[in-house]
Amino acid sequence: MTKKTIIKCPKCGREYLPGEIYLPKDFLGCPSDVIKDEDGKILFQVNGEMNLTETYTCDNCNTPFLVNASVSFKTETIDTIFNDD
Repeated sequence: MTKKTIIKCPKCGREYLPGEIYLPKDFLGCPSDVIKDEDGKILFQVNGEMNLTETYTCDNCNTPFLVNASVSFKTETIDTIFNDD
């Protein structure tokens, strides 16, 4: 079984999954007009910022609450099984 990320209402403890509260395009941002230099460094973007704070009203007790996400990204190379040798 995979570990679930659970968000709980701070008043009654009702549980939510992140997808019930956050909208993917709003959460991750929807960048357009991304301009990069020759090395791939981003110089300019439109609408690309992530929205990590959301307000939600509990379905059970009607309490509005804030949810603040903390996101990090890790990258690593992928070793391929097949070689072109």
